[in-house]
Amino acid sequence: MSVVRRSLRVAALVAVATGCASTHFTNTWRDPDARDLSLAGKTIVVAVQRADEASRRSVEDALVAQINERGARGIASYTLGGAELRDSVEAQRKIVATGAEGLLVMRITNSQDRVTTAPQASIAMDPWMRRPWGWYGMGWGMAYATPATTTTQIVTVETRVYRVGREDRLLWTGTSQTADPSRVDRMLLDVAKRAGEAMRKEGILAGGA
Repeated sequence: MSVVRRSLRVAALVAVATGCASTHFTNTWRDPDARDLSLAGKTIVVAVQRADEASRRSVEDALVAQINERGARGIASYTLGGAELRDSVEAQRKIVATGAEGLLVMRITNSQDRVTTAPQASIAMDPWMRRPWGWYGMGWGMAYATPATTTTQIVTVETRVYRVGREDRLLWTGTSQTADPSRVDRMLLDVAKRAGEAMRKEGILAGGA
């Protein structure tokens, strides 16, 4: 696949992703002791730790696009190897060999259902309801009422950015949550876009669209 065709494909996928579930960062952290967080102009390898190979590749391509738009050079880890990159020693050897000064790692850390119960309005203080026959008639209508409940799937994603090469240290980490994603791969594309925006705000990457 040519670079132009890949870029168009990634742009289309991101456009679809941003129109689906709601994604937001719940917390972020940056190294307070780092003298310079910026990786602008540097090479950054991106690794999405996901068993689904097709999803991994599409999200890594999306992250590379975000990095390239924001003043750095991204390399998708799948271009460096396959299953052997799950070994930290082999991964370090291949990533350092590229001359990269940054490493971005993304992974899903949790998925859970959040159940919300709609509260029932209290009418105990209504003077009319304090009378026995007022409450008696109303009580029959409410005897078998079940509170309305809503179940929302919450998926948590962790994104970490490291400086590698001469100095190995964590520069920035962000935890995002997405409510009711229709598809995990589209959700991760949305997270990739928002991660790029967050890293720009933190000064790790330069400005972009």
